[in-house]
Amino acid sequence: MMKKILYTLLALAPVAALAQTQEKTLNKQVEVTRSYEPTINDASKLNIMPKITDTLKLTPNFKYSIFSKPLESYFPVKPIAAAKLVDEPKTDLYDFFIRGGIGNYSTTLFDIYYNSPRNQDYSYGAYFKHRASTGKVELEKGPKVPTNNSKNEIALFGKKIFSSAILSGGVSYSHNRNLFYGIDSAQMAKPTFRFNKDSLTQYFNNIRAEVNLKSFYLDSTHINYKASVGYDYYNDKSDFGENHVSVGGEVFKYIQKDYLGAGLNILHVGKSGSFDTVSNTVVSVLPMLRKYGSFYTASIGVNFTNDVWGNNTRSYFFPMGHLTLDAAGSFFVPYVKVGGYLEVNSYKKITSENSFVMPGIYVENTAHKMVLSGGIKGNVSASVSYNVWGGYELIDHQFFFLNEKGSKRYYNNFNVIYDNMSKTTFGGEIALAVKNFLDIGVRAQVYSYSLDNEAKAWGMPAFESSVDAAYRHNEKWTFKASVFTVGSRYVRWMDNYNSKGELILPRMPAVKLSSFVDVNIGCEYQFTKRIHAFININNLLNSNSDTYYQYRTYGINGVVGASYSF
Repeated sequence: MMKKILYTLLALAPVAALAQTQEKTLNKQVEVTRSYEPTINDASKLNIMPKITDTLKLTPNFKYSIFSKPLESYFPVKPIAAAKLVDEPKTDLYDFFIRGGIGNYSTTLFDIYYNSPRNQDYSYGAYFKHRASTGKVELEKGPKVPTNNSKNEIALFGKKIFSSAILSGGVSYSHNRNLFYGIDSAQMAKPTFRFNKDSLTQYFNNIRAEVNLKSFYLDSTHINYKASVGYDYYNDKSDFGENHVSVGGEVFKYIQKDYLGAGLNILHVGKSGSFDTVSNTVVSVLPMLRKYGSFYTASIGVNFTNDVWGNNTRSYFFPMGHLTLDAAGSFFVPYVKVGGYLEVNSYKKITSENSFVMPGIYVENTAHKMVLSGGIKGNVSASVSYNVWGGYELIDHQFFFLNEKGSKRYYNNFNVIYDNMSKTTFGGEIALAVKNFLDIGVRAQVYSYSLDNEAKAWGMPAFESSVDAAYRHNEKWTFKASVFTVGSRYVRWMDNYNSKGELILPRMPAVKLSSFVDVNIGCEYQFTKRIHAFININNLLNSNSDTYYQYRTYGINGVVGASYSF
């Protein structure tokens, strides 16, 4: 070991001597140009991330269960008061309404209405209405004669609302009186003629009772229904009476948007008296399907009607349907309808239309075999709407009123004669509503008739028109006006026919009734919400028109009155 160390020292000795020699000759002068700035060079980096590929996949498999326990809260809940909504103001409803007025031609008017206070479950009420006049009119080629007509009606009604149905009904009594004043001028010119009001007076009594039940299920799974029962007793001065018993009903169901239903109507008219005792029973069955599309509404159905009059029976089949298109919006809505029905001409119905017919008159039913109509309707704007239409009807056994000479040859009663007829109608109407102060309605119709045997459609006008307007100037003043126009008509005497209704030749010439215009105006002034005053003036042009031949209407006439609510 010592030998190795010795050898090493001997080897390094020359090197140490050489270093000493160089140190003696080294230039130790250093020139500094700037301060020393040490730097470190960046290391060389590898930008390769290691990847680990694990071929062993472990799927955890464990079981767990939840032990639920309610969290008990020891903090009391303080209720928050519900927000209160302000009710919309309700209009004042008064229990009683009374109106009365007087006018020329000894005209009187009196109405009184009562209605129960506001209740969401039921309502009931009563009313009494009176109209009368005893003035005189001047007949054509004759003197002035009294008219003596009056209408009176009293009624009770009520309604009960259940959870899914409404029950309603009422009873009423009416007494109407009129005078057969339209006497032939040739008879009145005779020295022996005396105008006996008692013998020329006619009156009608009507007692009616009815009950209606209607469901209003909102759920489409339910079957809705309507049902009604009614009874009328109707008689006149000659003790001719009618008993009307009517039963009707309908069941229907909405399948999605489609309507499927069927109706049943039964009317029995029993008669008593010395004129006519033949009863009449009409039964109608009406199945119907109605579809509501995105731009159309359509329906199809049929009306089966069986008419039994005494020992005679007639059956009718009336197809029914309609189609309404709304593809262009409410501005332009074309539509078409087809149908038919049986017009039951009871004594009550005929005398309501013409109270100057012969007592106990017998009028057969009229079959409207086909009623076809179509047109275009729509809304031009929020204020203007219109409807233009045309129609065609085929009618069997249409009746016409003809003056009957009677036992005293006064020609102041009317009988009927029949004919088959086709009727064409063209008409239109327009309605204008400007906010809440102006309403105007205009309507006009033109008729054309074609008959199998008769020369004219006796008593039926060639055209009719009407204009109605109401203007509310302010809360106090309201003004109204109406204009009615009836075209020319033709009438014929019953002398042209024998007791069997057969035409006797030669015919007497037909009489033409001129067209007339009836202008009416009125205004109403509101003193308070309870007290109103009104004035109405009728037949402003003082036209001498005939409602029926020899029965002229009043000239210019008016009524002034007031109303009170409490």
